Amino acid sequence: MTEKNQMITCFRCDCEITSANQTVEHIIPMACGGRLKSKKLLCRNCNSFFGEKFDSELAEQTNDLVNLLLIKREKGTPPPIKAILTSTGEHYRIYGGKAEKAHPEVKFDKEANEIKLSVVSSDDKRMRLLLKQLKKRIPTIDVDEILNSATRQKDYMQEPLTINSNVGGNGVFKSITKISIEYFLLKKGDKKFIIPLLPYLDGNMELDVVWMHYPDEPIYTPEITEVSNIIRLIRKSTRKNIIRIYRAI
Repeated sequence: MTEKNQMITCFRCDCEITSANQTVEHIIPMACGGRLKSKKLLCRNCNSFFGEKFDSELAEQTNDLVNLLLIKREKGTPPPIKAILTSTGEHYRIYGGKAEKAHPEVKFDKEANEIKLSVVSSDDKRMRLLLKQLKKRIPTIDVDEILNSATRQKDYMQEPLTINSNVGGNGVFKSITKISIEYFLLKKGDKKFIIPLLPYLDGNMELDVVWMHYPDEPIYTPEITEVSNIIRLIRKSTRKNIIRIYRAI
């Protein structure tokens, strides 16, 4: 059998990958912004197994970083980050580099048999959605007229937001192991070297093959004139991290 016609098998279950069970596997999950992919690594069933077992956990835990770094997915957009205004405890959402209150301000003021409506939102798209929801309660609302006459201004966060994020755990470590295996195989690594790791991915064995790394030296030092975001991590005994975001120049 020539190399061109050599049978391609799933690295987990060793079944032949054919047009019937072929699937696109993102080496780094698409939800994390991964673009590198292959159709020669996993069958459809095994791809679904790994996705449900632990890739979804990695995607959920890295969602905040994907948002903060404005990483674009190949398809879809990441869910907004849930944040709290540190000083007041008000709930915010962050998406696309923008922060807005989780519950937009809507005020009703009845004067002279009229309802004066005050609505605050982060952009026209979200404002239109909000107005359409209000129109169900107040049919006389003219959505287009309000948008055309709305005042638009830019405001900047003057206070830090607090984000509660979980980082790590067995599921995430297994997802990282799978990513390493797939990259190794994609670069023509010999499958015999990854076989001992398969029971670990299947949940039949525990291995200490992935761990947290805390560098002694800064990984990146910004230039003096560079505008950057500072992310401060505060470790808690529950393994939950509170991330406070500041704007610095």
